[in-house]
Amino acid sequence: MLLKDIQIENLQESPLGTGHISLAPLTTYLHKILDSLGGRRHLIPWFGLEMIKGVEQTHGEIGESNLEPYEGVFEMIHSLQDGLRLEEKGLWGLGYPIPQQAFYGTAEFYTFIESDARLISEDKKIGLTPIQQLLYSVILERFYEIPTSTNKLLYKVDQEGVDRYYELGVDFSFVDIQRKGKLPAIDLATLRDKDEYCLEDVEPLFQLLDPNNFTFNGFTILTFEDKTVAYVSDWLHTMIANLSQYKQERFFGELHEILSTIAGSKEISSSLLPVLELNGYPIFSSDFTRESIFFRELQKRNISGVIDPATTAYLEKPYPVLYGIEKSLDTEDPLFRELIEREGLASYISIPLKHRQSLVGFVELYSYIPNKLDKTTMMIWKTFIPLLTQLTAEIVLLFKNSLERIILNNFTALNPAVEWRFNEVAADRLAAYMREEEEPSMEKVRFEKVYPIYGAIDVKGSTQLRNKIYKKDNLSKIDHLEHFLDTLPRDNEDGLIAELRRRAGKMRNWLEATDYEKHMLDVFLFLQEELFEILESIKSENAVYKSLIDNFVNQQKGLGGNHTDVFETSLQQLNSLIKDEVQQFNATVQDIFPSYFELFRSDGVEYDMYVGQSITPTKVFEPYFLREIRKQQIISMARIGIHAAQIATSLVVPMQVTLLIFVHTSTIDISFREDERRFDVEGGYNIRYQMVKKRIDKARIKNSKERLVRPNTLAIVFQGDMLETEIGDLLAEVAATGLLKPDFEFCTLEEIQGVSELRAVRADIVLDED
Repeated sequence: MLLKDIQIENLQESPLGTGHISLAPLTTYLHKILDSLGGRRHLIPWFGLEMIKGVEQTHGEIGESNLEPYEGVFEMIHSLQDGLRLEEKGLWGLGYPIPQQAFYGTAEFYTFIESDARLISEDKKIGLTPIQQLLYSVILERFYEIPTSTNKLLYKVDQEGVDRYYELGVDFSFVDIQRKGKLPAIDLATLRDKDEYCLEDVEPLFQLLDPNNFTFNGFTILTFEDKTVAYVSDWLHTMIANLSQYKQERFFGELHEILSTIAGSKEISSSLLPVLELNGYPIFSSDFTRESIFFRELQKRNISGVIDPATTAYLEKPYPVLYGIEKSLDTEDPLFRELIEREGLASYISIPLKHRQSLVGFVELYSYIPNKLDKTTMMIWKTFIPLLTQLTAEIVLLFKNSLERIILNNFTALNPAVEWRFNEVAADRLAAYMREEEEPSMEKVRFEKVYPIYGAIDVKGSTQLRNKIYKKDNLSKIDHLEHFLDTLPRDNEDGLIAELRRRAGKMRNWLEATDYEKHMLDVFLFLQEELFEILESIKSENAVYKSLIDNFVNQQKGLGGNHTDVFETSLQQLNSLIKDEVQQFNATVQDIFPSYFELFRSDGVEYDMYVGQSITPTKVFEPYFLREIRKQQIISMARIGIHAAQIATSLVVPMQVTLLIFVHTSTIDISFREDERRFDVEGGYNIRYQMVKKRIDKARIKNSKERLVRPNTLAIVFQGDMLETEIGDLLAEVAATGLLKPDFEFCTLEEIQGVSELRAVRADIVLDED
């Protein structure tokens, strides 16, 4: 124990002074204890009173200049602290009645006060100093029975490079407070129905309760209690409640301070890593992985596009990883052992955080110094795991909602296989916003070295079929028009009606000509717009024709397109069958390896698929995957041909389909075009692939005028001898299943868009009648 005056941080320099030190409140308290025992002698209070009496008789009453003789009494007070929970280091002391100074205490107590401990709970809103807050609190409680929560002050102190939080408790039990004059009456209406009050609640009363109008005699008991756990818990609760209001710099600053405080040593590094998982692919923010060992390494692999199966397996079913805590608990997982040994770590802990059975993140701890991470450290962290889990879940939810808004504003509906990449781009955009940086341009979404898979199912002669149908419908409308014109009296015929008759005759001649297709647009415009404009002019000039024209217009518009409707219905039935088969093929491919797929519909169906390591870096793209996908495409096309032939007889308008596959020699690069909101190829060589793909449906066999595609036959276009061998083998395998005839026809195509020596193979489909 030490006996010396010392100023307490942020409580000094009060004009009120320190009050008058006295043991009278203590002796009064001890006498009450003895009196309550009915005259029976109680050893401890009696011994205390006798000690005080003896020192006073020998050395006089206690005073600021007469403290040393009372050291034994002070030690007795320390011993008499019934129920006082002392910290191991014993941060206990005695202070003056107005506790600007302490005069006695443990060595640890003085060491703490002399440290860089600084007050952080000073309430500046109401303009009171900390000592005033303490005094107002005790006056309100002592004289008006108004309990407040401001008799404790919070200090922050740096210990071994990390912050700890201690609460200074000031016990006024042995301070006698007297009012100078009459005690003022106060209106307590504003405090009705409150169990406890803060100083803001009682601020209107301060002007009536000037501490200068009170005397303070006795001594205070001062204790510093470690409140780090409670303070950090409250801090985490506040962060969770106000998460959406944080900017990135402030958030990461506070998070780093919280984690460092929990760690308890600057030689223990820690990180909190939220994991946003989409379609099995983890999205990591570089701002979170910066302090991580395992996940920083994972981020590097992520960028390079290579994540090994062991990593993927761990992320799918994570478990706690320990090393250097206790030998029997050390992980044997080579994924972590290799990383730990390479980094030279003495100890390492990784704890998965799960919220409602779903992974939301990880807490990671590590140290390069032996014995810094131990079981005690683990128990401390265990206290905070529920709150850290809740914080991480809130971060993930906020992050996901923000990503969805960015993606909605910048991209189209996303294919599941590539959604992760769009989220990474959106995450970088979001991170820049949180850092309050100037908004950058959206990073290009691209995938390198992917294999294109293309297929087209077209309705043979659909354009000609549609034009014939339109011709029939339009001739019906011309017939109706001419019949109407014949009903009009010729003796009343004027120039407009005669002109309309001539125009109708011209339309009929166009429709009945062999080259009617080139006049289809003119006929359409006449029947849909010009006809009704001319009729309106006739009505304006000849009111007598109004009812006749109105009846005709209603009938003409009601004619619709009966033949056209039948054609479109037949086409829709056929396309629905094709689409179902193509979607089944897509599902098969996704089971083999998650890939990008996009389907287009016109008179038939065509689709693009891109498959490769960069599309799904969390899984290894094995070479045989591509061969299997090509085989499944051939099977899918054969099935479409068979089903299309089966349905043909039930269609009102008979239709046949052609089947085409384009197998590209090598990989290509693709990128997302924001203007068209779709993927397109990159680079001159890759663009040539796209141009050839768009024209092969019109390709002809070299040295002949025969078109490559024909009904009930699968055509595959390719380039190179190696592909010819592979495609021949695949066709033979499918033919063995009974879907294709075993005789294949290989041929060379005419030059397409500057590309010569394109090869093709045709395989007839086995139909029921075969």
